[in-house]
Amino acid sequence: MNVLDLLGDSHCHLDVTCTKNDIRELAERLNTSQFEGRHDFFHIMTTNHLDLELMDELLEQLDGGVVVPYWGVHPWYSHLFCDELKLPLSFSTAEEAMKDPSTDSLTNQDESTTAKGDSRNGKEKNLEIPSLNDLNDVIATLNEVRLKGTLKDSSSTSATASRNIDTPASDETSPEPSLAPRTRSLLEELKYTHYNSVLTPPPTPQLLAVLPQPIDIHSHLNRIRSLIKKYPQLKYGIGEIGLDRMFRIPLNGYFGNQIQPMENQKLSYSRVSMDHQQHIFKLHLALAEELERPVSLHCVKAHGSLYNIVTEYPKIPSIILHSYSGSLEQAKMWMGFYSKSSQRLYFSLSNLINGVDKKATLLRDIVTGLESEQLLIETDVSVDKYLCGKELRDVTSGRVVKEQATKEAMEAKESATTKENGDSTSNNTQEVPTETQPTSIFPPPRREKDYFHNLLEIYRKICVIRGWDLEVEHWRIRGNLRESIK
Repeated sequence: MNVLDLLGDSHCHLDVTCTKNDIRELAERLNTSQFEGRHDFFHIMTTNHLDLELMDELLEQLDGGVVVPYWGVHPWYSHLFCDELKLPLSFSTAEEAMKDPSTDSLTNQDESTTAKGDSRNGKEKNLEIPSLNDLNDVIATLNEVRLKGTLKDSSSTSATASRNIDTPASDETSPEPSLAPRTRSLLEELKYTHYNSVLTPPPTPQLLAVLPQPIDIHSHLNRIRSLIKKYPQLKYGIGEIGLDRMFRIPLNGYFGNQIQPMENQKLSYSRVSMDHQQHIFKLHLALAEELERPVSLHCVKAHGSLYNIVTEYPKIPSIILHSYSGSLEQAKMWMGFYSKSSQRLYFSLSNLINGVDKKATLLRDIVTGLESEQLLIETDVSVDKYLCGKELRDVTSGRVVKEQATKEAMEAKESATTKENGDSTSNNTQEVPTETQPTSIFPPPRREKDYFHNLLEIYRKICVIRGWDLEVEHWRIRGNLRESIK
């Protein structure tokens, strides 16, 4: 039997440009005889609201249990979610109007009534202020329309046009609801308040304009619960979740925003505040603890905070540090804590992040310092891109933004930007950066052989470091993967 059949990928993704057409193609590929018997092989992460629906589509079409879904919000998307809508100060005097039984008007049909209303001191008496519950319903409707417009099928079959990335959500097939001016104004105020509270420095008007209405995180978590119940026979986890101090918001609002495709991969200066990241992170950890399911964790330059938070959740059965980027000393800290716990701890390593030449020494130190039962391997790539034989699109076309940039390249870019522009995080008057993502962070054209090469290469490097027989010791890695999702 091929060694690959006896391994498994503990952390991979759906591409940020993935659509329902791509999901159908991926499902057809995974339903072939080549993947028969590879149970729980692909541990596919969700990172945002779009991924949940794509994962649902994929699971509906799969014949077997080759995929283990992980459900969550990646820190790169945490700014899109809010815990509670709060009225901005400019509307704090609206409380009495909200209590008035005549307060209505979510749609334009009430505009004429409002226009004829009473006036005081020559100003219109405006009772056109909906309740927060009503606003939540409107925002949910707007986000649903946006979701359908983003993920709908494409009629083209060409490789370039098959991804529906230029079609806005508010087209004739999924029109946005007509909103009264006052309702729309209040929604914009709520949106402004949310993003100004979670992004540092605050977003520019240009960035704010492309950001969507914030999504209620509790509705999102309830959607995760409903999908878990829909597939009771499947093993699953919570992820990819975590913390990231380095990440900056792209100028189109978020990676994978197919309604606002971004040219040249430009980034803003705005970062998601650590307070907000931690809040969204803790909600997911609480869900994992409630369900007693494993978590797959992302961390960049926040290992101390991550450790302090995660160790407060003793009922999560497995902690998986994906593409571990911390130091050996930090690894020993994790190992020391969980050596006294019944919880399982894993360090998942990828060739793209951990296997690069400049990290060879750290990889050797980590692999030799861990217990063999704590090792997992992963690709951290988009399986639909690799397994369906699609080539990576020309990054200079400006049509898409790729999420699967390597962490070290992102950090290198961050360092270069800081030297060029100074400490931009303390500058509230933002000048839009003009630098672009270097093309070197993007992998070469993706093929199935490249996917399996990435998985086998990190396994080979681990075997060399540990002195394991490549043809024999695969049972250790596979056994760890099975244990991680018990």
